[in-house]
Amino acid sequence: MRNPDEKNGEHTRTKNTRDRIAKCMIYGSLAVLLVLAAMAILVVAIFDPNALKETSQNIFNGLLPLFGAWVGAVLAFYFSKDNFQTASESVRDTVREFNPQLEKLRQRQVKDVMVPIGAIKYKKLEPEQGEEKLMIKTLVDSLKEGEVSRIPVLDENNVVRYVLHQSMLYKFIAKKSMEPGEGFQYDKATLQDFLRVEGMKKMVASTLAFVAIDRNLADAKSSIFTFPKQRGDPRLRV
Repeated sequence: MRNPDEKNGEHTRTKNTRDRIAKCMIYGSLAVLLVLAAMAILVVAIFDPNALKETSQNIFNGLLPLFGAWVGAVLAFYFSKDNFQTASESVRDTVREFNPQLEKLRQRQVKDVMVPIGAIKYKKLEPEQGEEKLMIKTLVDSLKEGEVSRIPVLDENNVVRYVLHQSMLYKFIAKKSMEPGEGFQYDKATLQDFLRVEGMKKMVASTLAFVAIDRNLADAKSSIFTFPKQRGDPRLRV
């Protein structure tokens, strides 16, 4: 997030540049029109003095609306832009007044409040260990050891692949245990078996949001409330 003083300085420099351009356009166009008018009158005065009055009147009638159009265009640009900026600032002030919590979130960086990977309980899929090698029992035991109710599964690049909730794992175990047949072997069940349940892989892979470490908490909140339409970049490492 940039310093407000830097933003104000940049805005002032941009405004000064626009002011200089506008003045150059007005004064320059006026000077060019006057020079052209003077040259036209001079030529007529030399070669056809009798038509001087009529020519001067025609030049005046032609230059006046042209100059007025130039000035009107510049003034319209500035007044419309100022009105838009005033309206935008008014809307921002209203949002800040009625939603101070959002403004507080914007002032806090993700990196200042996030939990580092060293303090997170997670499971990692090593290059030689696929989903078929990660046991459900291992995941359940990991959840029993701490006070957390969900556990992320990372790939070898520390990118989050899935977030597994304790209730989902228990539901999977209960459902498989009640199925007819040879019986569910809890000790042999793997993450791959869990992900084969209809809709499960999509659920545990898409119901999470990613936000860059240099963003603020308002961005994180927005990412959470907009998934799965906008989950952020899944390539972000933890």
